[in-house]
Amino acid sequence: KEQQEDANTRDPLALSMAAFQLAEQNTRKQFGFLRRITGDAMATMTDPSRLPDIAENVGAGVRSVVNQLTPGMSGTGSPLWNKRSRRRRLEVFSLPFEPVKAAAKRLGGTLNDFFVAGAAGGAAHYHVEKGASVERFAVTFVVSTRTGRGQGGNAFMPSKAVVPGAALSAEERFAAVHEVLGSRRSEVSGAGLVNGLAGAANLLPTSLTTRYARSQAAGVDFATSNVRAAPFDVYIAGAKALASYPIGPVAGTAWNITLMSYAGRLHLGLHLDPTAVPDAELLVRSLARAYEELLLAGGEEGSVSLTDW
Repeated sequence: KEQQEDANTRDPLALSMAAFQLAEQNTRKQFGFLRRITGDAMATMTDPSRLPDIAENVGAGVRSVVNQLTPGMSGTGSPLWNKRSRRRRLEVFSLPFEPVKAAAKRLGGTLNDFFVAGAAGGAAHYHVEKGASVERFAVTFVVSTRTGRGQGGNAFMPSKAVVPGAALSAEERFAAVHEVLGSRRSEVSGAGLVNGLAGAANLLPTSLTTRYARSQAAGVDFATSNVRAAPFDVYIAGAKALASYPIGPVAGTAWNITLMSYAGRLHLGLHLDPTAVPDAELLVRSLARAYEELLLAGGEEGSVSLTDW
């Protein structure tokens, strides 16, 4: 079986068929979405009593889409990170996987809550060091819209959220972020209107979707993304990979922090716009401080490693 699968990866015809099947699956999914809308319209014509229920469902879907695009705040939260450029800089550091997972559980949330809370805490520390006041940050995080393991390709949607930037304890910030992310995540359904429109967006010209994404990102302070790497050791030309640092797209924000779990560590790539964030070293130290505070708040010992690379 493995030999056959390996042969298929080298066979141009097999690759073409696989690509065709993936495109067919995506198209069928979008037509299914349109078919459901058409079916509801026809059912309403034959049974007008269903109109209030259908209107309520459509209204909830539209509100969900609008909420994903507008997180409920005007303007960018940070008074410091309002400049943008095409310049880029990469910083990396890492966290111990098991202590972070245990601390997040004790604090009443998930590893992703811990990750985003640390990013928000680091951003808050940065502003305190700079003598700037900020009450909230506009951020993005990724929500999976996958409905089954058999589904191929990426299945996610970036969602906006507003997280606290004011001085809070690690426990208070974690609880606030946990509540915000849970609320935003519940608005994205793998089979709902948001996912249908997200899939339909795949059929639009890349230039159009890119331009729209950049216009949305202009009002975002920073972006976060949590990615799982291979659950086994990886080798490149016979050499064992010791770490896997992700480089997430800045895409019009001030900075992007992406987490990737590998080999018992959580490797973080901080990809930033140095025009927006001129003091990268301070931001790294601020993030490290925030994550260490969260570990202590969760009753775990552990520190951020800044010397892995």
